[in-house]
Amino acid sequence: MTAPTPASKAAPAKARKALLPKIVAMFLLGFASGLPYAALIGTLNAWLAAAGIKTATIGVLSWIGLAYAFKFLWSPLFGVFMPPMFKPGGKIGRWRAWILVAQGVIVGALFLITRTDPANSVGWLALMAFTASLASASQDVVIDAWRIKIAETSKELDRLSTMYQFGYRVSAFFAGFAALLVAGRVGWEITYTAISMLMFISFLSTFLMPDAPESNTGRIGRTLRLGSHLSAERRNRLFYPVMIAWALAGTAIITFMVAYLGMENPPSIRTFTTFGGPLIIIATVIFPAVVAAMVLRDKTLLEQKSSGIPVQTWSDHLYIAILEPMIDLVGRLRWAALLVLIIVLFYRYTDAVWGSFAYPFYMGLDTSIGAQGFTYDEVAVASKLFGVGMTIVGIASAGFFMAAFGRMPCMLAGAILAALTNLLFADLANGGATMDAITHAIGFPYLYEPLNAFINWTGLDATMNDRLARLMLAIAGENLVGGFAGVVFVAFLSSIVNKEYAAVQYALLLSMTMLIGNLGKPFLGELIDERGFAWVFVLTAVLGLIAVFASIAEWVREAKNKKANS
Repeated sequence: MTAPTPASKAAPAKARKALLPKIVAMFLLGFASGLPYAALIGTLNAWLAAAGIKTATIGVLSWIGLAYAFKFLWSPLFGVFMPPMFKPGGKIGRWRAWILVAQGVIVGALFLITRTDPANSVGWLALMAFTASLASASQDVVIDAWRIKIAETSKELDRLSTMYQFGYRVSAFFAGFAALLVAGRVGWEITYTAISMLMFISFLSTFLMPDAPESNTGRIGRTLRLGSHLSAERRNRLFYPVMIAWALAGTAIITFMVAYLGMENPPSIRTFTTFGGPLIIIATVIFPAVVAAMVLRDKTLLEQKSSGIPVQTWSDHLYIAILEPMIDLVGRLRWAALLVLIIVLFYRYTDAVWGSFAYPFYMGLDTSIGAQGFTYDEVAVASKLFGVGMTIVGIASAGFFMAAFGRMPCMLAGAILAALTNLLFADLANGGATMDAITHAIGFPYLYEPLNAFINWTGLDATMNDRLARLMLAIAGENLVGGFAGVVFVAFLSSIVNKEYAAVQYALLLSMTMLIGNLGKPFLGELIDERGFAWVFVLTAVLGLIAVFASIAEWVREAKNKKANS
């Protein structure tokens, strides 16, 4: 056996030293990504409810989350342009520059929210929240692209994905648990001021992160490859309808929100969701994929890559930035793109679709539909303190199990467990008999006394008993699995995208996950009112089986591809 040389011994240490700045930066970026999302999509609903805003209005305002679902519409801009105040080739690279701009807008919008009274200026608050959500969604696009570009190996990408989720979830502690406690004692204005200050700290930390490598430093000299066999007129006939479809979908949603908030007799939420929702999905997801397939039908992806033409017009620049990444994705996956689409739409559906109704479920007083009637402090203990801790455990376990067993076995496990955890909430909504049996079987009541001592020490207005234990167990199961499945899903999406089109492809896939859940929230609210929480939890568990079967099929497909290429 050859003795290791000093150079070979130094190589792993050098690699670890190079990875450390990326790990630290990824944690901070995950924190900066999760903080505004938690503050705008979750905690803001509690403030609005406390201010006496109607539930229907809160439901419509939750559609500011659609900014995260439609972020792929403007994501190509970040890979083509530099922010106006930064120069190409300067000390700050493209991706870091965009992160700084996005975080600056978030900080400013959150600060203005602190100066707003929701009861008297709900329109202004909605505008600031929407502005912050647009900037936050844009920040996520750039962070995802930075993570994928900065990773040198698949294993390093998995580590960065894990650290991103870790930072993302830690931020939920501050924008969730701490926010509820502070708001109950000093008011929401001071609470959101504190959140904006935390975001400002993240803004400053971005100056210390390393830059990702650049494949193109500007717009000039780029080459159009995928679709270069088509005439410029033909490319435009394919490209412009896609742009028009996206613009119409976004306009329809914004117009509905403005009309609902500004009219005395607002339009029907159910009608818009039932008829407009499918059309929006067709316009933003299915139609662009069909157009990409039309480009690919004449030549194979390999033949297209062997040729290219210099870019001369702005339409070709936009074609490269928006449609070419989709052509690449469909061209590489072929018919497997349908399977990936199913996974993207349904893998996190069981978690995402009812998020806006978590507070009504935990703290609502209507027991006829299964609402639990817990206090703010009880929810803070169970969901935002204990729950966040379980999420972090889930994230850490995902990194370990992916390293030990591989990505696809973990992905299947995450899909199965996600469906099962919704049944825990269904039992809780029905009285929690099964939950009581589980908590007593594992000896949880023996912890009541020390837990109550801790709660009393913190000054929280909560008492550890069987009722709170049921809630903690249900949230523990959901958050543990949610943290685990979230890491696996991010790693899966990251493995699919092409680094050259990282910003658009990852944003597109992740946006489709959020699109279905956000569009379905108003209709879900009506189902809760009509049939109760328990029925809806069972329904989402059944829908989760789609992700289970799709994960099995994807595992088989990847195994066949690996065998064929070996």
